[in-house]
Amino acid sequence: MSITVIVKKKLETFELDVHFSSHEKIVGLLGASGAGKSMLLKTIAGLFEPESGKIVVDDIVYFDSNAGISLPSRKRKAGVVFQQYALFPHMTVAENIAFSLDSKKSKESMDKVDRLIRDFHLEALKDHKPSKLSGGQQQRVALARALAMEPKVLLLDEPFSALDIHLKSQLIKDMKNALSVYSGHVVYVTHNMEEAFQLCGHVVVLDKGKMISSGLKEEIFLKPSNMQTARIIGMKNLSQAKLVGPNLLMVPKWGIMLQYNDDVIATEGFVGIHAYHIKLHHKCPSENVFECTLVDLVINPNYHTLYLKFSGEPDSIDDYHIQMDVLAEDALQIENKKTVKICIPEEYIYYN
Repeated sequence: MSITVIVKKKLETFELDVHFSSHEKIVGLLGASGAGKSMLLKTIAGLFEPESGKIVVDDIVYFDSNAGISLPSRKRKAGVVFQQYALFPHMTVAENIAFSLDSKKSKESMDKVDRLIRDFHLEALKDHKPSKLSGGQQQRVALARALAMEPKVLLLDEPFSALDIHLKSQLIKDMKNALSVYSGHVVYVTHNMEEAFQLCGHVVVLDKGKMISSGLKEEIFLKPSNMQTARIIGMKNLSQAKLVGPNLLMVPKWGIMLQYNDDVIATEGFVGIHAYHIKLHHKCPSENVFECTLVDLVINPNYHTLYLKFSGEPDSIDDYHIQMDVLAEDALQIENKKTVKICIPEEYIYYN
């Protein structure tokens, strides 16, 4: 079980240049808006033809520029769920789900539709038209319809982008359950890091059409290979750094030294630390303890973000070195304080 995508195509604003191969069931395409994620999805579906490359799903060659192969979209067995869902307005929920089936009235087809209706909790809505459904309900119907055809590859284009947080959480759970019995590949487009980490085994990071990272999600999120990837995955604290001694990093812009517990080869690179990995000093044993000036504090429902400067008085609220996320209850300990004592655990420092 594998999927290989190697494509190149010059577009008006950027060049699509992607090459990855994965044995993971779900491959995430991660990047900012305009990075080329949806265009790559359309390329796999056969809705857009690249200038060169190869697309192979298991042993089926969808596209091979050298061999002159380009299967039409209808022969690729690709189930697609776009952001707008594209349900047929004159059909009921059950009819939409059954649309791609060859024998819609056969017992096997009717049993399949009934099973998908149950899997996506649509029993009470099966006779409704799309205009009577909420956005979340339409999304479930679109996904059920795509799975009904038993596609070799399921292509999902930011299916949760228009949903509220509570509904999104429930639908991600429903999708996990549905995909657990699906035997094909999934290519999942998102700009949301949490979704990518929850659902995907392999992550491909795109920036302006070019693939800048590809690998298992743990590698991408915990050990990004470059600063572009680190920014895209949400690593807030990034700076140039130098190795100045055994397991000792100097970060000139921050004016600090960091103890680091991994084997390092590069003498110069960048250091990265997630905001949620920095702790209040009493919460972790570490040599990397610093007293920082609290420059600004942003209050969120479940956590607070602290903007900290390692030394000196800030000139403005934008004059800070790092961001730190703490639980709201822990933030009570630093309320009305001008300085905060923090620690940066060695195991959460990334240097490349």
